[in-house]
Amino acid sequence: MALRVFDDISCDVFTEVEALLGKLEEGEEYSAILMDIEWDGKEKGIRAAERIKYLGPDIRIIYVTGFTEKYVQQIFFRPANLSGFLIKPVTEYMLRRALEKALADQKRRAKDKFTFQQGGSLHSIAFYKILYLESSAHKIMITTRNETFYCYGKLDEIAEKFPPNFIRCHKSYLVNMDEIQEFGHGYMIMMSDRRHIPIAKIKHGMVKKAYFEYMKADVFEKNTD
Repeated sequence: MALRVFDDISCDVFTEVEALLGKLEEGEEYSAILMDIEWDGKEKGIRAAERIKYLGPDIRIIYVTGFTEKYVQQIFFRPANLSGFLIKPVTEYMLRRALEKALADQKRRAKDKFTFQQGGSLHSIAFYKILYLESSAHKIMITTRNETFYCYGKLDEIAEKFPPNFIRCHKSYLVNMDEIQEFGHGYMIMMSDRRHIPIAKIKHGMVKKAYFEYMKADVFEKNTD
């Protein structure tokens, strides 16, 4: 069912998580999704946000719930492109603010790019599209969800050009914390493309702490002036 929200934003309404995921699997594109955390008494929203992050990495998620104390901590421990957290009953003012911030964040992310030379051509990739960088003998492999690029240089120097959501988990890897799926057994990170990236033993505690602090700060920042 299609509706109009205010004057300049249109939306689709879904009563089942599976219907929304089905649309995304068919290639439907959305800028933002407002989603209840609890569906039929279950935390379907939090789990669905992980799938949405994989199907539509550009989509911003705004959680909606009446159970603030129940979920306020849980939302930080599952990967999702969070842009907001609205408390029921949602006012028109807060809804507009949340949508404006989500769309502004999406536009800002698209403008921030890493520029490099591959062969004789100059390339630019939005930072948020980069999953991780891997260094081997001064050759840098840049991995996105759909493509892999190469350039030459030192990872130490290249890392200085990247925003703070990228973290050096290993001497050979720089990873996008927005694309971390989970911390696996041992000293490994599973990224959103299912690739396992090693964490240097000496960095393990620091990386996990930095990740959880970043996820919490990212969500709270988007809900304040």
